[in-house]
Amino acid sequence: MNRGICWLISIVFAVALANALPAEPARETTIQWQDVDGVKIPIPPRARPRLYLGPRQVAQLPARLKDPVLQPIAERLRRQGERSAQFKVEWDALQCLVAPDRTRGRVTIAQCLGLLKKCELPDRQDACRVTGRMMVTGAVVYDWLYDWLTPDEKQAFIAELVRLAKTQECGYPPTRQGSVTGHASEAMIMRDMLSAAIAIYDEFPEMYRLAAGRFFREHLPARNWLYNGHAYHQGDSYGPHRYSWDTYPLLIFDRLGAGGVYNPEQRFVPYLWIYTTRPDGQRLRAGDTFASSAARGRPWGQYVGTVFTASYYGDGILLSQYLRQGGMSESELLFEFLWRDPSLQPKPIESLPLSRYFGFPFGWTVARTGWGQDAVIAEMKINEYNFA
Repeated sequence: MNRGICWLISIVFAVALANALPAEPARETTIQWQDVDGVKIPIPPRARPRLYLGPRQVAQLPARLKDPVLQPIAERLRRQGERSAQFKVEWDALQCLVAPDRTRGRVTIAQCLGLLKKCELPDRQDACRVTGRMMVTGAVVYDWLYDWLTPDEKQAFIAELVRLAKTQECGYPPTRQGSVTGHASEAMIMRDMLSAAIAIYDEFPEMYRLAAGRFFREHLPARNWLYNGHAYHQGDSYGPHRYSWDTYPLLIFDRLGAGGVYNPEQRFVPYLWIYTTRPDGQRLRAGDTFASSAARGRPWGQYVGTVFTASYYGDGILLSQYLRQGGMSESELLFEFLWRDPSLQPKPIESLPLSRYFGFPFGWTVARTGWGQDAVIAEMKINEYNFA
């Protein structure tokens, strides 16, 4: 038998759980929490902006636009605005935060309201992702340019955001589909509806109570339980994809002033995909695979979750994995600009131990002979719990 395979088998049965990094303490909460229908949720503060960033982050925007790490992302955002009316209003709203300009802001508000009114479900697969992303655009303009909205415009924005919420597969009120798997565990509640709800809370608190209520009642407890095992339950493709949606509430609520709402063991979840990444950039097969449609030789992306986790918890190894694998879509560049920590330096993946145990509720072990092109990888899954 190959000596490397023998070594791997011995490691698989001998590896012990040893995570070197301590858990991140919960960040301080600076806002009030209320019991709404039996669950405590943080109440958005009156101060604006409060969506995706607060006054402290607004003060940092001029420097971020010039930062050598973030400046190329900002340039891509600017170019997006030249090609897309939707991204243009987001870029213009951002510029109004950097240098307040009421005339530009009023034009941006009118353009955004026109886009909202025209937005309909397209004839395509996963059509509600289009209307959901437009909810984000409306929320950005409503919150960031709030002081320049007229009362009638506020009501018009609210009407359109509620209409678009009703196009989502989870429905409005958002009661359909599951909170652990499925499309309702992606953007529609954890980013799109939640974003709109935070923006319009002062005038229309219903959406926030419904979206945040479901998140804290259903999405959050399940994930906090799963995160204890430092892994994820949805395979090689949906795993990193849906984990990335988990990280939106992490940053949304933190910037709102609620602190870290998740179990801090979340910080270790993306290590699963470091250990299961093959030398060719693909991942060991697990569950429902769609990432295999990527061109041969192209690394399988890890979406935004890895870089957001790296930035939030200050993890340079996760940053290295993100830089190696990529996976940021054009529609999410705004969030990378707002949330990526440009001071974080990558650390070598090769410094990691060659084996890792992913504990309860998973009971998985992955062992490798190395991190180079000739590495052999073995995986053993006990599955203390089984997930579909």
